Amino acid sequence: MNVLERQAKLFRDLTELQVTTSRSLSDLDANAVKQYFELNEGFAQRLPSGADFSAWSELSREYGEALWSSYSELMQARGEIVREAIDKSNAVYRSVFESEEEVPGTSVVAPVAAA
Repeated sequence: MNVLERQAKLFRDLTELQVTTSRSLSDLDANAVKQYFELNEGFAQRLPSGADFSAWSELSREYGEALWSSYSELMQARGEIVREAIDKSNAVYRSVFESEEEVPGTSVVAPVAAA
């Protein structure tokens, strides 16, 4: 495989990785927004109708915990997607540089110092 073919393969592989990663992240974010609205709707239906402060504060505490829990899960899932993308891109770059070492006649010559 010549240099241009390797560069084209690198570009193609990295573009494919970027597309799949972006798609995964956008799907995850779309689901997170949907869950956020469902969470808000569920807690809005449970709002106390009177001036009962203790019921309101308990509901507020539950809402905060649920919101934090869903946010934490989202960030962990995003981190996993990004970690996988980094591992795959490292493998793509490694494969390009490993294949360069196998190409005959492409040795690197050290520059000669001027006299």
